[in-house]
Amino acid sequence: MTETDPIQRFTALYARHHNQVFAYAVTRAGRDLADEVVAETFLVAWRRFAVLPRGAPLPWLLGTARNVIRETLR
Repeated sequence: MTETDPIQRFTALYARHHNQVFAYAVTRAGRDLADEVVAETFLVAWRRFAVLPRGAPLPWLLGTARNVIRETLR
């Protein structure tokens, strides 16, 4: 495995799930906060990439987005 493998995998993860996480953020936090929620969600995903579920990461991403929204709206 090369050093670019995690970057390529993360880029593919982002491309595959960005729209779904964004739609979730818009419906839960509004369009004004959606970009911030998505950015923070994928930042957490990058930091915890080693423990992110590979088979089905979307539920994990949406749970993280929910937590980001909760913290943002506090």
